[in-house]
Formats: sequence, C-alpha cells, structure tokens
Amino acid sequence: MEELDAIREMQFDLTGMIETNINWTHDARNHFHTAAGLRFNNTARCVMANTKGSGEEGYLPGGTAMISQGEFSGRVISRGVDTLGSFTWMAIRGKKDTGLIVVTAYRVCQKVGTRSGPDTAFTRMCVQMREEGHKNPDPRNQVLKNMSSILDEWMGKGFHPLVMIDSNSDITESKLREFNDLHGLSDLITVSRDLTNAPPTYARGKQRIDFILGDEHIKRAIVNSGSLELHDGLKASDHTMQFLDLDEKLLFRDDSFTPMPGYHREFRLYDSKRKTNFIESLQEAYERQRIAERVDEIALRMEEKNCADETDIEAYNKLDEEIVELIRSAATKVGRVDFGYQRSPDLCIAGKRIRMHKSIMSCIRNNIRYTEKLKNLAEELEYELPIQESITMKQALTNVCETWKAKRIIEKEDGERRAKWLDEICREIARETGSDADKVYKRMIQCALSKGVFKRLKSILKREWSALDYIEVPNEIWYLDKNGDELYEFDNGIFVAHSKFEENLYETYGSIKVPPKDVVVVEVEISDDVIHVKNPESIQQWTWTKVTKPEEMEEWLMRRNKRHLQQMYVEQSPPTTEEFEPILAEHGTSSITDEILNGTVDLNRFDLTDEMKLLLQSLRQTPEEKEMHIPGRMPREAFQEVMKIQNENTSSSPSALHYTLWKAIAEVDELAEIHALWVSIPFMYGFICERHKREIDCMLEKKPG
Repeated sequence: MEELDAIREMQFDLTGMIETNINWTHDARNHFHTAAGLRFNNTARCVMANTKGSGEEGYLPGGTAMISQGEFSGRVISRGVDTLGSFTWMAIRGKKDTGLIVVTAYRVCQKVGTRSGPDTAFTRMCVQMREEGHKNPDPRNQVLKNMSSILDEWMGKGFHPLVMIDSNSDITESKLREFNDLHGLSDLITVSRDLTNAPPTYARGKQRIDFILGDEHIKRAIVNSGSLELHDGLKASDHTMQFLDLDEKLLFRDDSFTPMPGYHREFRLYDSKRKTNFIESLQEAYERQRIAERVDEIALRMEEKNCADETDIEAYNKLDEEIVELIRSAATKVGRVDFGYQRSPDLCIAGKRIRMHKSIMSCIRNNIRYTEKLKNLAEELEYELPIQESITMKQALTNVCETWKAKRIIEKEDGERRAKWLDEICREIARETGSDADKVYKRMIQCALSKGVFKRLKSILKREWSALDYIEVPNEIWYLDKNGDELYEFDNGIFVAHSKFEENLYETYGSIKVPPKDVVVVEVEISDDVIHVKNPESIQQWTWTKVTKPEEMEEWLMRRNKRHLQQMYVEQSPPTTEEFEPILAEHGTSSITDEILNGTVDLNRFDLTDEMKLLLQSLRQTPEEKEMHIPGRMPREAFQEVMKIQNENTSSSPSALHYTLWKAIAEVDELAEIHALWVSIPFMYGFICERHKREIDCMLEKKPG
C-alpha cells in the first residue's frame, strides 16, 4: 500500500488519512492491519471509519483512517469512530492523566440544498441522519458537532486537542471559525511558520482547505512544520501532505504547576557523625585523585609564566569540575538516609486528603472534569466530591490550606501517634497469639517517642519554607492615592510614584514606591511635561490576576528585575547623566578617575552641580587607603575565617555546594589549604572560573507591589 510505504519512508509516528474512499469491511480492516504489522514490526495501531454502505468490499466515498506506529503506539489508550464515518480519533497518553485527543476528520463539500449523486458521501450521510431522526440533515456541519462532543469529553479529562481535517473550506469560514474558537484551536502550520500566504493544499484550488489544528500547548511543542509539494509521498493524491514535528517532552508534559523541591542539605554541622564521615570520605577521594598535587602543579605553571593561557584555564576548569563532583559525591554518600515523619494511619490519611483537595483545586483552575483517580481517592477517603459548578477557586484553596494545617498537627505528634498505632498492633497480636508482646511494643513505643522529640528539636533549628507557587499582577496601570497626593504607575512589575504639583496634575518624573492599599484606578492623559488625571473622583478598586505557570512567572520576575536594575538610567540619576560620561570613561579607569582619587582634579572644568562636586571630592583616598593593595594568594587562615562567619543556612550556589559543606571543609587545615589556593588562582591571573559564570537570582516574596 502506497500510504503505508510513505509512512515508513518518512518515519511518521502518527498519520491521519482523509477521504480514503474505502468500504472498511471486516476483511478490508484485517488486510490493512496485516500490511501495517509487516511494515512496522507489529507495532501499528489503526482505526478506520466510513459512511454506511453495503457489506461488499471496494469503493465507498468519504471515510477516514488513523495509524500510529513504533513507540508512539504504546501511548494510545483509546480509539473510536464517528457513527457517520466522518472522523476517527485516538487518545494519546501523557503525564499525570493528561495527553492528546487526536481527530482525523473529513468534512463534505456539499451544503444543505446542494444536489448530489445517490452514492456520494453527502447523500449517504443524509440518509443515515434521517434514519436516526434528523429532519433537516446537515452532514457538513454535523461533523463539527460530533467532533465537539468527543473533544469536550477528553478535554475535560485534561487532554489537549489536535485535529487533522479536510474542511473543504477556508479557515475563516464561519462554522469552522466557531468550532476553532470554542476549543481554542488555530492553524498550527501557518502560525508556527508565521506564514501570511501559505500555499494551497488542493490540486484544483487556490486556498488551504487541509489543516492541522491544535491549542497553545501543542503550539509550544512544535519543532518544525510544513506542507509538502503535490504528489510528494503520495503520488495518487490530489491533496498535499501536511506535517508537524513535535518535541515529545514538551508535548506530553503536565502544564499544571509543580513547585520546585526544597533546597536539600545532606547533613548539618551539628550532626557531628555525618560531618566526620563527610570529611573522611572527601579526604580519601582527594588523596586518591591527587587533588593537592594537581592544584599545586596548575598554580606553579601559571606562576612561572606569570599569566594564564587558554590551556591553563581549560585545565583549571576541568579540575574544578572534578573537585565539585568529589565534594558532591562525599556529601551524597553520607546523606543518603533521610528519615521523614514517622508513619501512622492518621498521617497517611492526612496526606491523601491534601492530595485530594489539591486535585480538586487543579480541576477547577484548569476548568476540567474530575479525573477517575480523584474520584477513586475520594471514595477511598469516604469523601463526597462537591459539584464542580458550586465550589469556587477560593473555597478550594481554603480547603487545601485547612488540610495542610491538619497534617501539620499530626506531623508534630508523629511519635505519639505512631506509638499509639504500634500499641494497638502489639495488643492485637498478643490477643491473637496469646504471647507476651509487652516487652516488644514497649521498646518500639520508646523508639517512636524518642524520634518524635528529636524531630521537634530539629525543627527549631530549621524553619519551614516553601517555593514560590504563584504571583499576582495588577490589571490596571494608573492608580491615585487621594490621601497622599501621589499618582502611581505600574511599569513592568514595579510601581512608580509621581508627585502632585497642581490640582489633578502630576510630575512626569517619579520614583519607585509601593502604593497603599486604598488607591483607586484612574485614567490619565500624558503630555511632554505633565500627567493629567481625567477622573479624580473615581472609586474603582484595583484588581489582580494570579499567575501560576512557571514560564509566565519567570517572565514577569525578569521584567520586574530589569526595570528595577535600570532605575538610575530611567530616573537619570548620577552617574548616568551626560556630565559623568568623561569621568566614567574606560570603565572608571581613566586619568580623570586617578585625579579624583588623588584629590588633584579640577572639577570646575565639568558641568556639575555643587552636590555632585561635593560627592566627587569625598572620594579622595586617605593615606591608609592608598597603601592598600589586593593580596595574591589567600592564606589558609583567611579562608577559614571567611567561612567561619558565614551563616550555614544561607543558600550560596546553584551547584549544590552549600555553606554546610564549605564550613565543614574549612575546619580541616589540610583541606582549607587546598581550597584557599584554589579560589585564589583566578584572581591572581585574571580569568573567571567557568562555574562562577552561572548564578541564581533569588527574590523574597513580599506584599503585592
């Protein structure tokens, strides 16, 4: 079969075939399945549909088919056809009860009232629809209604729609446009390739009538897309082949937000046993890999040349990677055992309740129906799920918070509750066997109680925290504080306060400031030198939009940080003004800079204010400051002193080398000597360690604004 050969040659994972013109009888299906199995090593999954016809094989107008092959077939969890034979569908499994609902559809070209032959797909569908009770059959638009039913069902389960359709119309046709708007679909090929004049898809036409439609989730996963030339792949077809190349990791991922895991520390300094094991393991690894000797060799080689060339820098970065891996390995080795809260039936039920209420909140947030797993969990917990339409997002969030609080109470009493559970188990065993279980369960209970006390003491030293799971963004731009006579502008994540100088008139210049809670939304008119408030009598309250998707949160935070860091340039503060340009030339290393530091500069030759002159005069170096110099190699004692004063709880690096590890290393003179030299080398010879080029930008969550 030509179609199967083309699929194998082009290595398509999923293919939709439209207007197959085959009466898919039992024998025809078996023949197609056999041919597909021979070509794709028995991995093919097929589904076919046709209009109602006779039992004889052969030509039958219309019809569709879908075939998946290879590993992709393992994701197919359900298949089906339309009763009119106008489309076939497959449900493709993704992560966390999500996936794709893929439909291949043929929409007849005849409209209601069009004359057509007795054997056309349109006539056969009309006859079948009348038999089913339709008084005014409209097969052309009925296919869209039937597809909507399938899409609504699976989209309610969290599946994303992908529709391959011969629409026999332009994308702008009213009924097709309504269908696309209803399900959030767009033409993925023209959108992804930014085409304004896409080539026609039909040999005897000048328009695109064949489309691959999908939602935003699928659009983000597109790697490549296009429309082949006529007869490419299929020589007998009068339509061109449309294709998408999708990134499976993006395609099948779950878009619901999963908070980042907490920052993990393998041990703490107060845990002397693990700290000692870490030091011993690291010393053994350093000795095995000759780290001290190799560090000295690199330092000596650079000292002899009094510089670091590309070979030296490459050797330094390579050894730095090895040192980092050795430290990580030693830390992981001693931190593998991670005792959580002690299990008990109460704690397990509390955890399941949290999972259930978070799933309810997720369904409401994403506007999808309750999943089967959620229903089973609710049944297990003997909880009656509320009607989705009757519960708000706020109430769902409140329920999640309440279950978290209940779980925290149980966690604080984990030792006592486990002891009670063990006591019940041992007494039950004693009753059944007649044995003396007192000694056994007393030891078990004492162990549980002791561990619970240790857990509470440990919690005093480690405060609870959570990752950022949402941000709120104001919906308006201009806000008026009637009490403080200030006008606030929301600008890329920050608020800029503009001062009032006349009634309803405000300065165009502003400064960053958090507005009070009682501001009102206003409309403004901006000119070159003034901002005019058009409706100061407004009582409209400001509103906020909650952003939960990680990529959107990241975009907003980066915009906010960029605007905040550009504050001096936006406000035209010194030293960003033109007057400072000659002073700051050559990155602040010019002869003028030297004169300022020496106190010999003539500031009258610059167009500066008196305040700026006083500022520059204050930068004159004292005799003590002139004697200061940047040391070369850091002494071991200095390295140990620096690490000693650091707070162990401070996050220091995205490489997972936290201060607990550095402070433990600094306590050992031998290791401190190695690292003191190692961190000094880049400063001594003027290059940047490759690991230091990666950094993490952290923000503390604050009140809105």
